[in-house]
Amino acid sequence: MSDLQKPILIIVGPTAIGKSDFAIKIAKDINGEIINADSRLVYKNFNIGTAKPNDLELKRVKHHLINILNPDRDFNISQFLDLVKEKTDQIIKSKKTPIIVGGTGQYIKAILNDWTISKVPPNKKLREEIEKKIKLHGPNFAYKFLQEISPLKSKQIDPSNQRRIIRAIEISQSEKPNSISNPMFKSYSKITIGLTTERKILYSKIDKRVDQMINEGWIDEVKFLINKNINLNHPAMSSVGYKEIFEYLTKNQTSLEEVIQKIKFRTHKLVRTQYNWFKLSDEKIKWFQTSKNELDEAKNFILSKFN
Repeated sequence: MSDLQKPILIIVGPTAIGKSDFAIKIAKDINGEIINADSRLVYKNFNIGTAKPNDLELKRVKHHLINILNPDRDFNISQFLDLVKEKTDQIIKSKKTPIIVGGTGQYIKAILNDWTISKVPPNKKLREEIEKKIKLHGPNFAYKFLQEISPLKSKQIDPSNQRRIIRAIEISQSEKPNSISNPMFKSYSKITIGLTTERKILYSKIDKRVDQMINEGWIDEVKFLINKNINLNHPAMSSVGYKEIFEYLTKNQTSLEEVIQKIKFRTHKLVRTQYNWFKLSDEKIKWFQTSKNELDEAKNFILSKFN
């Protein structure tokens, strides 16, 4: 078996399900290194609210694509795939197992389904024109425009995610045959497992985790970012919770209790979105519940594929 035919492990699931903990444990058993597939963990200083692995966890198993960008930098799926391909090849060449772990649905789907991804560079002039029209015609303008020019792309994007909508318009307006990259992961054998649980159990876990994050200093973390001149125009600040805390600190229009409730509800909404990406009926993903017995089954399944 050639190196490229050796399988890579992909671990998916909604936020707060326990992907990182499980990946760290399994990495020791299959001589693995973890490649992050969460779009927010790439940013420096966004730690508490993203549930970023702590220093001890990062030392236990080597991680890649964490803390690689300043919060004012854009990070898109094309950049992600380039970096994952590079890290995957490096890990395989070092005779170890790549373990791709994350909950950003678009990133994982691109790997699982061998998507072709646009290499169209950002178009500042077009973005400025679209942003002016949004101010003139309202927040729904960009999505309606995308529906007109690319109905297929519009179905793949959250109507409230203006940054991704504008990027999709950019690609649709600029796309040429030579702007498409070849699928990068077609040559790899992929073993993909998903972790899941009952929705009410997960929501309860999320709510407790949000409370814990607040107690651990999430508000102070956002204050630190504000002092570093990071604001809502920067991509990282659109992360769940950071936007709400930023507005709480800068606008002072609501109570902390209301902000915490908003974060919990927005995280619940994120879970619903993630399950639209990671469908339990997807035959490419082998799903396990998060009970101890099923996690043991997941571990045994993985060991049977890699040892």
